[in-house]
Amino acid sequence: MKTLSNTELTTFCSQFSLILRSGISSLEGLSIMLEDTPEGDGTVLLKGMIATMEETGSLYEALITSKVFPPYLCSMVEIGEQSGRLDDVMASLSEHYHREEEMARNIKSAVTYPLVMLGMMMVVIFVLIVKDRKSTRLNSSHECQS
Repeated sequence: MKTLSNTELTTFCSQFSLILRSGISSLEGLSIMLEDTPEGDGTVLLKGMIATMEETGSLYEALITSKVFPPYLCSMVEIGEQSGRLDDVMASLSEHYHREEEMARNIKSAVTYPLVMLGMMMVVIFVLIVKDRKSTRLNSSHECQS
């Protein structure tokens, strides 16, 4: 499985934060998320995480074992579990990955605009060169006929 995108991480963390804040355990929360997930990679991931949590009782271990979560998220979840503030940690992680996604989108748009302008400039230069060559040929053919 590939690593999760920032958007997927944002969704996972915010949902998990809401689940924990409502008093539902991590294991039960993963089961609820599994019920709401359409068939595909997400269900395979959640089933694997549930199996690991049933064995170890640790969300951190389930995240590490899945190998699709970034090390920063895993480390923060471990700290959250140890401190008893996992709901707050998950909410903060959701905000963090949301900001990362926005920053990536802004950088992409900031790079795209100059590239489009460069492409348009090259087209204009090409048109001008072609037009200049055609007019030069026409002028030389007129001179030869005179």
